[in-house]
Amino acid sequence: MGHWWEKVQTLISKILGDETAGKLVTYFVYCWSGQEALWKVFWLYLVLGTFLISSFLVAPLAVTGGRLAESLALLVVLPYFAWAIKATWACAENIETDNFKGVDKVYLTLASKVVAGFVALNYFLALFA
Repeated sequence: MGHWWEKVQTLISKILGDETAGKLVTYFVYCWSGQEALWKVFWLYLVLGTFLISSFLVAPLAVTGGRLAESLALLVVLPYFAWAIKATWACAENIETDNFKGVDKVYLTLASKVVAGFVALNYFLALFA
């Protein structure tokens, strides 16, 4: 495990404890290296995960906390979002054994970029609105 992942594990262990942090970071690395099933990474982590985090973290802070709170929340969301996009790209090689049934890697990448565009648009609208 690289030095960067060890820093992430240290930060998570302060919140969740050492054993849980170790398992979580190991799973993050597992997805990051492209070993997880594509449908899990794409639908559960990229699409659903980004939606839930944006809906329950960023949006409430935008309404109640003002621009500074929303900007800080988005800075928390962006590393997760970057991880989800990279994990989706890495796991796209598993498409032959996955349940996407012929959906090409290009379309999944396009969908990831559309989601990235919406996140970026939300971020810049929040900063300059």
